[in-house]
Amino acid sequence: MITIEHLHKVYVVSRQTQCTALVDFNATIADGELVAVTGPSGAGKSTLLHILAGIDRATSGTVRLDQLNISKMGDRRLASVRNTVTSIVLQHFALLDTETVFENVLLPLYFSRGGGKEKKRRVMQTLETLHIAPLAKKRVNQLSGGQMQRVAIARALVTQPKYLFADEPTGALDSKTSGEIMQVLQQLSRQGLTVVIVTHNMEIAQQCRRVLEIRDGMLVRDARQPAADV
Repeated sequence: MITIEHLHKVYVVSRQTQCTALVDFNATIADGELVAVTGPSGAGKSTLLHILAGIDRATSGTVRLDQLNISKMGDRRLASVRNTVTSIVLQHFALLDTETVFENVLLPLYFSRGGGKEKKRRVMQTLETLHIAPLAKKRVNQLSGGQMQRVAIARALVTQPKYLFADEPTGALDSKTSGEIMQVLQQLSRQGLTVVIVTHNMEIAQQCRRVLEIRDGMLVRDARQPAADV
């Protein structure tokens, strides 16, 4: 379970200027939920996602992933959490274009324990799960947008995280491919992975079990969708 309590985030732009991204944000997200975070540009959606994933820190407040209080962790322990407990899919894929699909998905495992044979097995197993194993030897710059998004998700999953965070995972895709990616995320949620996505697209949000709407850094709506709709 993700527990968020009194979360504040303030960016210091200069001595005279500060930007408040989150204001007293409180929420809990149960294991296995598929949650969409929506709201206008600049509302604080990506900031929230990055804090939950452990790649940014709150100014104050608490984030717990089960019993792990990541708000209190030092850099080394937080890095370990990012490599074992959380994983994030960035908005523009952030893949290495001239490397192969296999090499891109293998990348997070360079920081993990285990032998090379086991790491290669995990990469291929993850590619098979996302139905892109035949693309293993292809370079990323030879792929379609939908294929690149699947590779980005595979790279996030290869560390076997409990929590998956995705920033606009369908933002650069056409409607058909977006639907395919949402089916992947729904299936992962049904398998017990907690999935939180940021999206501007309300059609995508409606395919999630729950929608958290943020405005001006504050949670203004927490709506659960009927199970039949997702």
